[in-house]
Amino acid sequence: MYTATVTSEGQVMIPGEILQQLNIQPGNQVNFEIHEGTLTLIPVIEDIQAAFGLLKAKKSVSLEEMDNFIAQAVIVGRTRCT
Repeated sequence: MYTATVTSEGQVMIPGEILQQLNIQPGNQVNFEIHEGTLTLIPVIEDIQAAFGLLKAKKSVSLEEMDNFIAQAVIVGRTRCT
């Protein structure tokens, strides 16, 4: 269990170990929920950039390869519909 002190401005310092475990960085937002007298802090993840680097591809794909794949998918989709 961690303990923090509320300042006269209503601010609370979140212990560093909690910040690390929840991957909360300076500038990140958090939500607070109250349920039956218990306060829950939930990190807000809205930006796709927050997920940057989480997935690693085995090989990169060029724009031309992407365009070809999309074109083939569209042709296959049309064939199935008719």
